[in-house]
Amino acid sequence: MTPELTVLAVAGLLQAAQFIVFAVPANMDLTPGYTAGSRDGPPSRPMSKTTARLQRALNNHFEGLIPGLHVVQVDPVSFPLDMAPVDCARNTRSAGNEISRFVEGRGGSLKRADFRAKPVPARAALNNNAKPLPPVLSDADAAGAEHDWTAGLTA
Repeated sequence: MTPELTVLAVAGLLQAAQFIVFAVPANMDLTPGYTAGSRDGPPSRPMSKTTARLQRALNNHFEGLIPGLHVVQVDPVSFPLDMAPVDCARNTRSAGNEISRFVEGRGGSLKRADFRAKPVPARAALNNNAKPLPPVLSDADAAGAEHDWTAGLTA
C-alpha cells in the first residue's frame, strides 16, 4: 500500500472511531435514533457535558461543509503501479473523468463515492526528487538543552 493510501485509510479509520466514541454515549443519553438520524434538529433530551463535547469534536470535521453538490476525486498516484482508475458507470456523476464523482450532500449525512480500478501494464514509478527529511532530534536537542546560550556574550 502506498503511503498516500495508508494515510487515507488511517484517516478513515480515525473518523469512524471518532463517530463510535460519540455514538456510544449519545445512544445511552438519547436514543440510537438520534445518532442514526440526520441530527438536523436539537436532541429530544439533554446530553451530558461529555457527550456534547464529543459531538462538537465530531462536528468540527464537517463544519463548513455545506449541503449541495461536491466533487470527490481519487488521487491516481495512490493506485498500485499496475492498476489505473476506470469509469464503469459512464454517467453524468463522473463527468467523463474516471478519477472524479459528483456527490450530493445533505446536512448531517455521510456519503460514499466508489471508484474502480482495472489492471494495466505496470507504469514506471514516479521520479521523486524531493529532499530527504532531516534526522529527528531528541526533545533535549530540539529544546537546545546542551547549547550554551551565554557563550560569546560580554557583560
